[in-house]
Amino acid sequence: MLTKKGVIIGSFISKDKVLSFLELLKYKFGVDLSKVYIYTISKNYKEFLVTFKTYNKDKFIKKLHGSTIMHVKNGCLFSINALNRLIEIEYNVKEEKPYNEVEID
Repeated sequence: MLTKKGVIIGSFISKDKVLSFLELLKYKFGVDLSKVYIYTISKNYKEFLVTFKTYNKDKFIKKLHGSTIMHVKNGCLFSINALNRLIEIEYNVKEEKPYNEVEID
């Protein structure tokens, strides 16, 4: 039997709008708020990172502006776009080497 694999949705939300965002998740999308996580972001004093798991990514990605699929590895949250950008900046890698061959500490 195939099981659906859930994805983590991440949204950067202004600190003064986080409560209204949580209400939106609860009442419009039916998200269980006990499954929502809010993270502070180092050196970002204006936003929180709000994450939750879903089995229907399209429902959220299309309707929550600025939301993206997040990944977790060794306790670290990241998006593929952010990881690719980090590789470009830190290692000055362009197209000579596939990104999946670059080691990140």
